[in-house]
Amino acid sequence: METIVTQIIENWKTMSKEDFDEFMLNQEKILLREEMEQIIDAWDNGRYGSSNFFEDYNNAKQYFLETYKTD
Repeated sequence: METIVTQIIENWKTMSKEDFDEFMLNQEKILLREEMEQIIDAWDNGRYGSSNFFEDYNNAKQYFLETYKTD
């Protein structure tokens, strides 16, 4: 599975500066949503460490919103 960071780096390597800037501006909300979904999936499937790590949070979405504050 390609991560958001992988996608961004690949585009950074292959696009012109102007195209990359446009990509980032146009895709910002989509990229942030996909990042949140990947973090939630990692939480739900135990890929993010022990559950003790998240004891201060009710669920993965709360962790993401409080940690990354993306509006």
